[in-house]
Amino acid sequence: RLERDERAWIDWFARSGLRPIEVGYEELDVAPKETVARVLDALGVPDTPLPDPPLSRQRDRLSTAWIERYLRERAGERREITWHPSALDRDERWAALQQRGGTVLLTGLPASGKSTIAVALERELVAGGQSAYLLDGDNIRQGLSDDLGFSPGDRAEHIRRVGQVARLFADSGAVAVLSLISPLAADRDGVRKAHADADLPFLEVFVDTPLEECERRDPKGLYARARTGEIKGFTGIDAPYEQPDKPELRIPTAEISVEQAVSEIIRALGHRPG
Repeated sequence: RLERDERAWIDWFARSGLRPIEVGYEELDVAPKETVARVLDALGVPDTPLPDPPLSRQRDRLSTAWIERYLRERAGERREITWHPSALDRDERWAALQQRGGTVLLTGLPASGKSTIAVALERELVAGGQSAYLLDGDNIRQGLSDDLGFSPGDRAEHIRRVGQVARLFADSGAVAVLSLISPLAADRDGVRKAHADADLPFLEVFVDTPLEECERRDPKGLYARARTGEIKGFTGIDAPYEQPDKPELRIPTAEISVEQAVSEIIRALGHRPG
């Protein structure tokens, strides 16, 4: 179905005399300003900032919600929010399911192999009778994080939200599998703290792949473009990746297979207190 739709769009562009502009998610993620500038240039639109619209013209609900939140925070308003307990405690739920929840956060450079390991891990866990769910960043951005962009602040908030969703999955008895570059230790520590505060198992898995190997793989050609300066702020090239100091597990992908990596993660999960 997707291929048919793509062909239809290509035919329409050809008949219209228009040239489609291809923009990938990864490109927006690592170099949002440069990508937007490229699109604007292709459209013949000046790359100049627009003034903020007056509040009276911001009619959509999302803008209104953000404005109200901003005004509340500026005014120091705080709402008293407490955790509403379930009628089931965690031990009862996990005992009934005969399984224990937890979260696995795979972190590493772009093209380090995080997604490949995450997909294989989810499949192996489910095949073994353990409920598991892969939380994909793109999928979360289509709903829970659809109001966020790719600024450093928005990316940090996106990771925080994914971490909070993972905490709920873990509490339910499932294993949440997160595959995120999450280059900053502070963001990863925030996810860890959310689980520690809830007394839930958490594994930080460092997918340790040498930069040279990541560049050799380079499935999207992003490393090459970053090296030439076409993409700015690319993690591992001109933006930092802070390696975990004390991850629960380090996966040297140059030395072990995906299957071995999955086995090590499952073994580590089994040794975590539930």
